[in-house]
Amino acid sequence: MNTIELENSFFLKQFYNFYTEVIAQKKAVEAESKHSSGMMSAGEVPRADVTYPIYNKLLTLLDEQIAEARSRGGEYGVKFYEEAQYLMAALADDIFLHTDWTGKEEWQSYLLEDKLFGTRVAGDRFFEDVKQLLDKRDSSYTEMAVIYFMVLSLGFKGKFWDKDDDGQIEGFRRQLFAFIFKNNPKLLDDKRILLPQVYEHTQREDTGKHLPYMGRWIGLIAAMIVLFMLISHLIWNYSVGDLVETAETINKSGSLSGL
Repeated sequence: MNTIELENSFFLKQFYNFYTEVIAQKKAVEAESKHSSGMMSAGEVPRADVTYPIYNKLLTLLDEQIAEARSRGGEYGVKFYEEAQYLMAALADDIFLHTDWTGKEEWQSYLLEDKLFGTRVAGDRFFEDVKQLLDKRDSSYTEMAVIYFMVLSLGFKGKFWDKDDDGQIEGFRRQLFAFIFKNNPKLLDDKRILLPQVYEHTQREDTGKHLPYMGRWIGLIAAMIVLFMLISHLIWNYSVGDLVETAETINKSGSLSGL
């Protein structure tokens, strides 16, 4: 998959929009939980009143996306989107089930996976599906592999939340990376020479040889940059929000102490 394909991917844009909304809702409920923790403990604010609006907003967004997928690609577009939608639902459920907020327990009754697909097995199925995708190595599923890679990179753990994954998650990420870019994931190792052929060439001191063809490597690196910039941007938006909130709290505390 090259840089242009990554930038223009309809399904990746949908994933990006959905995850952005998930993180916006996550930040909102975390802030609300901190603000109203006293009321919650007294039982004055029902958890469903907090949980349902988020659940409904995410469902509405997913419905809008599937309608757009149908208008663009017909039933084939819908079929492909539904696979991506399952991953989006799994990630959202994973996030809201493992975030410290007042609706955490209540979310068990509002699983997006259950509503959309009638199942509650994403914690296991996700990894089974990843393995199947990697076993088949079907190039038509490269775009889907990117979404799997994104979901894992953004913290999805599924069945491994309460047990050691023994390196399986990182292993899947590396294999997905290799499948997406048709290259060895060891390219990312810190101690590995990026282009060993170049070093071998200079050592031979043979002026009659040409430098290895760089186009494929340049394309790979460019695509890597686009993908990791997307992941970094999603994480950055969330992290910076927390940082700003903390800074404002410290600033207010400092102002009060100076009175």
